[in-house]
Amino acid sequence: MKSASKTPPKAAKSGPAEKSADIKKLAQSHAPEALLAMVRLMDSKDEKVVLAAAREVLLRACGKPDQAVDEEGAGIIVIRENLPDCDDQVLG
Repeated sequence: MKSASKTPPKAAKSGPAEKSADIKKLAQSHAPEALLAMVRLMDSKDEKVVLAAAREVLLRACGKPDQAVDEEGAGIIVIRENLPDCDDQVLG
């Protein structure tokens, strides 16, 4: 008589990379709504909320501003972190 071992069926592989991709897709589906929420917060009566919301909107539109770093005696070094320049888009 042959003994039958009962092993559960193997689930489809869903490792960290697949889960990360699923989470990213889910987050991206909510991105337009999240951006609109940030824009609505810019109308808040609380100046701290306005500043935080405006900063987040600008970061997404223009990227991070240049950062100056002073290395001990080396002078100022400018680190460029901008996405394509949006000065013309925002101010022009």
